[in-house]
Amino acid sequence: MVTNGEYNVFGANGIIGKYDKYNHELPEILMTCRGATCGNINVSTPKSWINGNAMVVHIKDESVINKLFLTYILSYIDKSKIITGAAQPQITRQTLYPLEICYPNLYKQEQIVEYLDKAFEDIDTLKDNSQKQLDDARKLFQAALTEAMQPKEGWKMKSIGALFKTYSGGTPIKSEKSYYEKGTIPWLRSGEVCRKYITKCEMYITEEGVKNSSAKYFPVNTLLVAMYGATAAQVGILKFRATSNQAVCGILPSKEFVPEYVYYWFKHIENDLASQAQGGAQPNISQQKIKKVEIPIISISEQQEIVQKLDALSDNMQKLEEINRKVIAECDALKQSILRQIFE
Repeated sequence: MVTNGEYNVFGANGIIGKYDKYNHELPEILMTCRGATCGNINVSTPKSWINGNAMVVHIKDESVINKLFLTYILSYIDKSKIITGAAQPQITRQTLYPLEICYPNLYKQEQIVEYLDKAFEDIDTLKDNSQKQLDDARKLFQAALTEAMQPKEGWKMKSIGALFKTYSGGTPIKSEKSYYEKGTIPWLRSGEVCRKYITKCEMYITEEGVKNSSAKYFPVNTLLVAMYGATAAQVGILKFRATSNQAVCGILPSKEFVPEYVYYWFKHIENDLASQAQGGAQPNISQQKIKKVEIPIISISEQQEIVQKLDALSDNMQKLEEINRKVIAECDALKQSILRQIFE
């Protein structure tokens, strides 16, 4: 497979690359045939390469059924009737072939397609407008973050290790049930370091588990930095006393720094820090690299001024993210409602 070929490569959920050959000359209806998005419908472009994660639904006689009409039917049908497997959902030809569909004459099909195309286009416009507002807010926040954190004349830089106390967590032996059963002590993992304020966790350990491992308590307002895997370099401010596993580094609070200021500084350098992750299957950032990170030393009042400005933009962005999620959910529900009116 190459990435600079002439023809689109279609996988489970649309175009995934380019190839210098094609295995289908005409556009085809594609159905995701395995994985979490099993049953999703796409239509390929002319002269495309379709891989094994997408099942081709080829119409034998298009004088009987309209291709776009069939895509709408397949988008609407109850996928539970054709999906098998729990751990790895899949659709096979054996489960798809017995599926029966109802359809009117070709002229009526074309009318239905025209109506649905227009309705769905209007709905997609609503989604696009909502997404654009969110994208604009993200760009505005990023620009403000870059401007606010750009070192100014007179600013001095010093390493995290020189300014803060830091330590990472630990994992009690998994085979020892007494370290976990009926645990009451919050125990965070790196995947949970993914939001500005960390207010809850999924797992708990016992006091015995803390004593017999390298897990340590982090106080409120500790800045947590994820060190391993896909979330490496993500940060969050801890809002309750908790412990963590070894994949999390804690930068303990200091009277000289506003926690949100330190948080925004790490958001500013997040990509640079993430690029330093090393390792194969589980890339990680060492605590030593985190301690070497330099941060501007400015007055508390200056920190508060920066935080106030960025908080306002961040809050607006989060509101738009919530609105966007609702718009997408409502638009998708509206599409299903329209399909139900047509096909039931």
